[in-house]
Amino acid sequence: MTAYFAPTPAQPYIMAVVLFLSGFAGGLVVSPNQTLTLADVPVRRGGVAGSVGQLGQRIGSSVGTAVALSLFYATIYNERGSDAPRMTVFHDAYVIGLIAVGIFLGLALVAGVADMTARRRDERSTDPVI
Repeated sequence: MTAYFAPTPAQPYIMAVVLFLSGFAGGLVVSPNQTLTLADVPVRRGGVAGSVGQLGQRIGSSVGTAVALSLFYATIYNERGSDAPRMTVFHDAYVIGLIAVGIFLGLALVAGVADMTARRRDERSTDPVI
């Protein structure tokens, strides 16, 4: 969205900041995700569980990339005969692709909150009554 709304001369600098923050945030998420993935796995099976977790991440990344790029190119294809300037077509395609990414992020947030709520509920139900 930054590339869509930012003035053209500032776009490279704004994108650099956005990508830096995105990478930093991704780094903050990896370790807790791996901890949660392996929390209930016996040590002897940790390698297999870790690889299955990585496989799930790779599949999710592949599907997300495929969906976003499919929407991007479908938008370009659908607008190819219009009178819109070429940059407008690419901006529209970019926004539609990012909307798909936003939907996936929203679904991941909902799944994360549901998982966190279920874990807290399980912890409360297993606490001994004093």
